[in-house]
Amino acid sequence: KLYKINPATFEAVEVSTPNLTPPAMSGHCAVPYDNKMVVLSGPRGVTDTSMYTYDPNDSTWEKGGEQPFSERTEAAACVVEGETASLIHIIGGRNPNGTEVYGDVHLYNPATGDWSTRDALPGGRYGHSLVQHNQRVCVLGGRNDNGDQAQVWSLDQYGWGIENTGGDFMFPRIGAQCTQLPSGMGFIAGGTTTASISAGGTSTASISLKRNQSKSTAFLSDFYTIDLTTTPITFKKRATNLPPQAYGVAWVTIENSDTLFYTFGGISQISTEGDTTLTNSFYRYNINENLVQQYETISQTWGSVISSINECEFSKNINLQVYPNPATTEVNLTIPNNETIESIKIYNQNGQL
Repeated sequence: KLYKINPATFEAVEVSTPNLTPPAMSGHCAVPYDNKMVVLSGPRGVTDTSMYTYDPNDSTWEKGGEQPFSERTEAAACVVEGETASLIHIIGGRNPNGTEVYGDVHLYNPATGDWSTRDALPGGRYGHSLVQHNQRVCVLGGRNDNGDQAQVWSLDQYGWGIENTGGDFMFPRIGAQCTQLPSGMGFIAGGTTTASISAGGTSTASISLKRNQSKSTAFLSDFYTIDLTTTPITFKKRATNLPPQAYGVAWVTIENSDTLFYTFGGISQISTEGDTTLTNSFYRYNINENLVQQYETISQTWGSVISSINECEFSKNINLQVYPNPATTEVNLTIPNNETIESIKIYNQNGQL
């Protein structure tokens, strides 16, 4: 299915495409090119190795040629503006059953339909993010056979190298929300990690990973800006109180001189059995004011996000009884007969509405 989101009301509407519908897929990449959306990679329910391009002007899909790489999930892609052509870079990923990590680099020229390759990323990577500036692509986060990664590798005209970084240390992560501005400023938030954490702002669970290894997974709630124009590139931690979120999407805008970082969807919780809880909530972080907000679809306004819920908060009005507390599936509210409930807002333990 394909949805479009109205940035004024943040309403998601399913889009019908009259000519064709791509097969169901997951863990794929979608990048913008020439005011269109190019979809690559991702396991599919049928035998299909084609790439697809969506044109929002007439709501049609175009089926492209076959992709010259094996079926994979959790690769990363970005568009690099070159001196003579714009090339889509798709890097890494892993096979659908999780037994092999890829580091190969494939370049696609949308103008000609030609594919080419570059040297592979040492060690491979999946669940990572890409940012680029001045024809240099940087790999952020991700995981390989050596675990979660914090070391930044970059690819330029000379090949791969380890990127020197300055500023704040960014903790290893996978499935972060990442985006950037054309100016060379990048933004990355959240994700999960299996590395050892001593700082706050995380929630943990035990999940089963490849080779049936059981590790502790922590949701990260931090947010960084990345200045790609400096030497070395500079990370700056801006916040530690974003809602736990992984594998969502992100974008950034400049509105009234304020820099606003938006996220939507993704995984918000992993149970001890490995089951995931998905979210379709919109969040935004105002970098200038250090303010985290959640979009309330009914009132169509941005409200604040609180960091935690305390049981004593339910006792502020002694005439209101809420039970059981804590609750799992059902909450009962009892009020006097002469009172009326005007509205109810329920937050989870992470402060999410």
